[in-house]
Amino acid sequence: MTFACLSTLQARQSDDRLAKIRHDLDSLAAVDSRFDALVDVSVTAFPVADLLKSLAIGNGLNINLALERFRGQITCNLEQVPLKDVLFLCCRENKLDLIIESGIVTIFPFIEEPALPEITVSLDTSGLYSYDFSGCPLDAVVRSIVSTSGQNLVCPKDLGERIVSGFGMGVTHSQMIESIAAANGLNASVSEDGIWYIFEGKQRNTNLSFYQDGGMQEDGNHCVRVFPMQFRTVDNIVEIIPERLKEKMDIKVFPDLNSLILSGDKYRVDELEKYLIGIDKSVPMISIDVVIVDATDRKSRSTGVKFGKGLEPSGQSYGQFSPGVDVSLGAAQINKLINAFNGIGLVNLGKVGDNFYAGLKLLEEDGTITLRSTPRLSTLNGHKATLTSGEVKYYKESQVNIIGTQNPMQSESYMWKNVEATFTLELLPYVSADSTITIHVDLSQDEFTERDNGDLTAPPGKTKRGFNSIVKVHDGEMVLLGGIERNLLDDTSAGLPFIARVPVLRLLFGNVTKTKENRKLNVFIRPVVIQ
Repeated sequence: MTFACLSTLQARQSDDRLAKIRHDLDSLAAVDSRFDALVDVSVTAFPVADLLKSLAIGNGLNINLALERFRGQITCNLEQVPLKDVLFLCCRENKLDLIIESGIVTIFPFIEEPALPEITVSLDTSGLYSYDFSGCPLDAVVRSIVSTSGQNLVCPKDLGERIVSGFGMGVTHSQMIESIAAANGLNASVSEDGIWYIFEGKQRNTNLSFYQDGGMQEDGNHCVRVFPMQFRTVDNIVEIIPERLKEKMDIKVFPDLNSLILSGDKYRVDELEKYLIGIDKSVPMISIDVVIVDATDRKSRSTGVKFGKGLEPSGQSYGQFSPGVDVSLGAAQINKLINAFNGIGLVNLGKVGDNFYAGLKLLEEDGTITLRSTPRLSTLNGHKATLTSGEVKYYKESQVNIIGTQNPMQSESYMWKNVEATFTLELLPYVSADSTITIHVDLSQDEFTERDNGDLTAPPGKTKRGFNSIVKVHDGEMVLLGGIERNLLDDTSAGLPFIARVPVLRLLFGNVTKTKENRKLNVFIRPVVIQ
């Protein structure tokens, strides 16, 4: 029996195409009455593309013709025929196809799907089989064998599209199935009720092995390859491989060569290699400059007033940024920094130079700010960088116990306990393709307050400040985050006893000072991408 379905397949494809065209045109005509308009057409050996263009212009239709190299012609004489039927006739007679999107009809040449290769399976009078096929889907081969032999043969759905080949003469039914399976890296078995099954599995009764260059060993359809990572480490690489690609695969990490050892079906190994090549890219490194400052606004009011004459205002502020390097900043730069500290939230300062850091130093010398820390962190793209520092203070905790009832005795014990104040800064950067950097910032700061009455045995007070933010900046730009306030109030008085308490006399014999200090926590962040 010869299982040749070329003509049948082509006819089926043509019928499906025409049925779809008819359905699409009817659906379009239901919402657009122009396609139901009656037209007269009488042409002889007329180009189809020109006819369709004339119909579109004459009836105001949205038709896109993808027929640049199409030379088909049509001859017809039609009177009072719906326009949709004329379009259907042109598509049927000239093997055209169409699609409809948003009311626009696109007409283009129909491309037939490639026909299946010929599959020959024959049975002679002695009950022996002969078969010959090459490059055919397994599903089509199974159908041909079942049609010829009348015996059931089952293959899994995921193997139906697998391309197989085979040739044999004068073999039994079981020999034919086992030979086809073995030649294509498959396995075959028969159940107790006589149904044959073809499935993937290790080859039996064969010692054939094939070796190729590039660290690969193939055994039939099974292969082992060494895949070296060129631009990234193999650490945790197996975890990001999709589960579908790891099915029926043996993946070993070989850190000595920064490689992966892949073992499994050749098709699956090829598919996994394509995925690994796609993710084997150079991971950017980000260097992050961090400057943590406290901006202080201190106001004091006293009963005494002091007058005097100050220096003339100067447009320049001078200072020394580092030993041996003198810098100067204008008033505009200094005022820009002060205004930034007075704001709240995010301030993008853009790309800054050395003068910016000099300006911070000058503001610290002037008492406007206090530099808490100036670390520089580095991390890979998508990895967290963490900075932690802290301070520990101790306090004494006493415990008094009464022992006994008739003659009670008092026992006192104590132990030293600690309280920790920590500063933690976590930065998680992500670099996009345009070198824009998105940073997740998480800052938490604890600070000790003064002990009550200076008692070292009392637990120290502690304040907490922090924020969590996501910022987006360009490479090399600096942003200012923060504005978290902490207010301190201090009232002090001095004077002669008793007299300083009299409302009027205390102005002459006493001194009252009220101080209000406002501190704002600010963080400067400047990421730089290092390829």
